[in-house]
Amino acid sequence: MAGMAVDQSERLREAADDVILPLAGGTVDQICVDFAFTLVIDGMHTVQIARPGQFHDGATEHVIDPAVPASVLPLLGLHQSVVRDARADKNGTLRLHFTAGSSIVVAPDDEYEAWEVCGGMPPVTPDFRLVCLPGGRVESF
Repeated sequence: MAGMAVDQSERLREAADDVILPLAGGTVDQICVDFAFTLVIDGMHTVQIARPGQFHDGATEHVIDPAVPASVLPLLGLHQSVVRDARADKNGTLRLHFTAGSSIVVAPDDEYEAWEVCGGMPPVTPDFRLVCLPGGRVESF
């Protein structure tokens, strides 16, 4: 199932307790694993997960930890998935939901940056960059 391209005119939007990320409708077209786990959406937006979290594939809950490469294997099934909703709450929890029913949730970490979302063409000139800093503070650059 092919997704619609992410609307480039959108930027980060603040809701009552969340920051809504403009990724809905975008397709995961690349997955990278190094010292973090990164989803590339529509060839230009990145969601980098650097700390442990949960992945629900619609049937099973998996604990994912980029420091343990085997734990991120279930995430490979997200290739070609379409983002239904992406948001970060103001306490630092990232939530990604996909149209097929799977989801990723990453809570903040006390000592390290837990996740980062960049829109546009990073690292040259991203349209936005949202980072969960240690302790859960979320900053936009």
